[in-house]
Amino acid sequence: MKRIRAFALSALAFGYPVAVPLWGATLDARSIIYIPARYSPGEEVVAQAVILPEGSEKLVPLDLRRGSGLPDQGEEADPELREMRLSKTDAGWILSLRFVAWSPGSLSVPALRLKGMLIPALPYATLSVLGPEDRDPSPPRRQRDPPGTAIYLYGLAGILIALALGAAGTAAYLIPAARAVLARRRAAQAFGRFVRSLDYLAAEAGSAEPAVFFAALSRAFRLYLAARALPAAPVLTAKEIAQLPETAFPAPATKARTAALFAFADRVRYGGELPSPSAARGILESAAAEARAIGEANEEVLLARL
Repeated sequence: MKRIRAFALSALAFGYPVAVPLWGATLDARSIIYIPARYSPGEEVVAQAVILPEGSEKLVPLDLRRGSGLPDQGEEADPELREMRLSKTDAGWILSLRFVAWSPGSLSVPALRLKGMLIPALPYATLSVLGPEDRDPSPPRRQRDPPGTAIYLYGLAGILIALALGAAGTAAYLIPAARAVLARRRAAQAFGRFVRSLDYLAAEAGSAEPAVFFAALSRAFRLYLAARALPAAPVLTAKEIAQLPETAFPAPATKARTAALFAFADRVRYGGELPSPSAARGILESAAAEARAIGEANEEVLLARL
């Protein structure tokens, strides 16, 4: 019992001449040395001491390392034992431990049972990095913003909001305007093609066959109506056009005129109602002029809607 008390005292004072029994093995506290002599948490330390076997205890040499003989200590081991050697010398059995203590204070490397031997616990004392007058470091604070950062950020946010509102307003104005421009362009292209066709037909009125003339006139007129007002115009007969509501045409008054022109063209083409040679030119030119007038009336209404 007295020897156990002596070991407790030696673990606190280090270096007092005493021997401690531990289940048949003795650690000679007088022989303990530490390299370096003073160390702090996180520093690797090598400690050596003489082991005195007692009774029937038999010691055998050891040379163990982490992953090569030493028991698994886990990631949070404190102390972290990295190497253990037990060797026979002229001075006796020498225990050598290489370890890292992660906590300050008077602690010990715990006892280990290896190959039938109980390796005694080895005391150590780790010095705190902080002195008595020191205090624990305060938690880190975030970096202070440069002067005027808040004003700069608010100003930048205001500029971005203004740009976004400006872009939205511009888009709200430009999109309808762009649609109107495209609509006018399509109107100009469709009506332009129609007018060119009529000019060509009017120029050929003196020599063209009436049936061929009215076939070309009907086709050009129907394509124009399909592009601008009546998509089904290419497949509708004159009678079907006459049965449409007045709202089918942008200029309602032109519906009856359109149906009449198509009906006359069909009678010339299929009914044999051919004009006399002396009156043919005037009739053909009048038909082309009527088609142009119907187109201009509808274009005027369509452009007024944009």
